[in-house]
Amino acid sequence: LNAMHSQNTITRQMDLTLPALTFNVNRFFPFKRENAVRQNVLDKIQVSYLLEAKNTLSGRDSTIFKGNPLDSLNYGMKHTIPISTNFNLFKYITVTPGLNFSSVMYAKSENKTYTESADRTAYKVTTNLVKQPVVGYDASFSTSFNTKLYFDYSFKKGRFKQIRHLLVPTLTYNYRPDFGASHFGFWKKVQTDTAGHYQNYSIFEKGIFQGPALGKSNSLGINLNNTLDAKMKQKTDTGFTYKKVSLLQNVGLVTNYNFAADSFKLSNLSLTARTLLFK
Repeated sequence: LNAMHSQNTITRQMDLTLPALTFNVNRFFPFKRENAVRQNVLDKIQVSYLLEAKNTLSGRDSTIFKGNPLDSLNYGMKHTIPISTNFNLFKYITVTPGLNFSSVMYAKSENKTYTESADRTAYKVTTNLVKQPVVGYDASFSTSFNTKLYFDYSFKKGRFKQIRHLLVPTLTYNYRPDFGASHFGFWKKVQTDTAGHYQNYSIFEKGIFQGPALGKSNSLGINLNNTLDAKMKQKTDTGFTYKKVSLLQNVGLVTNYNFAADSFKLSNLSLTARTLLFK
């Protein structure tokens, strides 16, 4: 629980945050069996919880407390609950599914209306505050598959005795419904000009924690991490020894395919590399 005050002496803008509350429940395992010899997927389910609540008041220092300050207060609450687990598939593949739930709560929301003159030469978009409790929610699902593949290359001649290539492929799938769909009521449309153009807006537009984002997410990410190590022959006073050296600390290939995109579904291929040149 804390409070914050900031003020610009040039513009005379004042921002007050009182109070700001954060409550966190550390990760716990609700289905874990205490005396289980071998854990299953239910034993490994982990849950945590985060509550954020904030109240702010902004304005010029000469007028911020005039009138009815309650009308100027901007306050809200956000709940976040991530849930995840992991298990092995075909012994060597680790699967990590997860769900993430969040919710925002406000005492007021926004509603925009469009009006125009009788001759359609003038128009305006009016933002009205709806002073009623409102709740918005969001949810997403993700799962990742990863394993490790080892490749060994042996040499009978030369300075290298063996080169080991470690490949760590990871597939990550993400899905999030479109909470901007009209039946949820979190996003609405308003006419913006006399030509009949419409624009989407969120009823949580000025909320402290905003609200659910517009659009659907349905994507598959591919990440290939590679490392190269070698055993190198070294001559000593007593003969030859073999020293382990790192040839490439990491070479990564990353791309993403967005099933929900209308076009350009495949993102650019990103290549990163890291190694040590000198000690």
